[in-house]
Amino acid sequence: MSNSSNTISSKPDITAAYSALQGLFWLNYCIIGGFANVYLLEHNFSNSMIGAIVALSGIFSACISPLVAAYADKPESLSVRKILTILSAGMAVLMVLIAVTGKNYILTVITYTAGMTVIQLMASLTSSLATQSMRSGYRVNFGTARGIGSLMYGLSAHALGFLVARTHPDILPVAAAISWTVNLILYLRFPDTKDVAVMYNGAENVRAPEKGGSPTAFFRKYPRYGLFLLGIFFVYISHSLANVFVTQVVMSKGGTSADTGLILGVQALVEIPVMFGFSKMLKVAKVHNWMRICAFFYVLKSIGTYASASVGQHVAVQFLETGSYAVMVVCGLYYVNSIMKTEDCVKGQSFMGISTTMANVAASWIGGIMLDVYGVPAMLILGMSVAVFGTVIVFFNAQPPQN
Repeated sequence: MSNSSNTISSKPDITAAYSALQGLFWLNYCIIGGFANVYLLEHNFSNSMIGAIVALSGIFSACISPLVAAYADKPESLSVRKILTILSAGMAVLMVLIAVTGKNYILTVITYTAGMTVIQLMASLTSSLATQSMRSGYRVNFGTARGIGSLMYGLSAHALGFLVARTHPDILPVAAAISWTVNLILYLRFPDTKDVAVMYNGAENVRAPEKGGSPTAFFRKYPRYGLFLLGIFFVYISHSLANVFVTQVVMSKGGTSADTGLILGVQALVEIPVMFGFSKMLKVAKVHNWMRICAFFYVLKSIGTYASASVGQHVAVQFLETGSYAVMVVCGLYYVNSIMKTEDCVKGQSFMGISTTMANVAASWIGGIMLDVYGVPAMLILGMSVAVFGTVIVFFNAQPPQN
């Protein structure tokens, strides 16, 4: 991944430190994202309004993300680590504001939307931190680190499900404020891994990237990547419909809020073996073929989610995460790195994040309306349809490695 073997041997393996960041980030994501329905339903928000909050935050994140990515790809910019440190401090403040404004409907809309916006922006930047570190010559096993993230998400989801059931949803933003403070400390202690000379093939080549920082120029440079992302967008809608409204889906199958934590926990835990072993999986099939495989598994999971008739069956369906979401979140980073130049990698990760974020937006808005008007079954039928459509697009536009 680096441009110099000597540099690689002289720089440390930072997988452990990066894994800690992934773990804390996904614990935080679970609190504000995974339990958004639980918290907001308790504060008298309708399904449509919850969907609107998630959708608006996704739109804001999608607008901001390309600007941040284009800036981060410049040699003279702040490192991704420093950008994430600043955003972590902002999230700690926002969690306090959410806790304080919980009784005020309008202020809760504003603070929760802001929190969801920042955390979605941070998701792709957290992956980009690994890319920037590897391109600078540091050793990072991204699959292992992301597996730690899923482990933390799974354990925290399971624990929070029971904790909320025995106390009150208002404990969520308080817990998040504490957790984001710890996350901030970890970012401050993490090494600043941006090495511009190594990233751009030696000090003599350090310069601003070629003109082409705009989205239009980027997709002219990588035309099939744009079509690929369109497929990912549709595939991910099926995932988002079931996950954004996980509480409603679980309740439609006879479950409770505690079962919401169980579902989220199982999803995260079954992903871990795939993430830990993904480097070995790349020896079995090339990265673009794994993207095709994961799209097909999303189709299978959407069918299973619709067909499951009880909480027990719905839990069993979550094991299909091993071939869908588990593959996508690790494979996406390697896929971008395999087809793009150094000066485009953060933008590539950013657009991957935008694709899934906008899928969340579409699923949240349409799903919320469909739930209120037609109910859970109709929403899940939509999920199956878009999964099939997206899989066809991904299959024909996933590119073999170029690097």
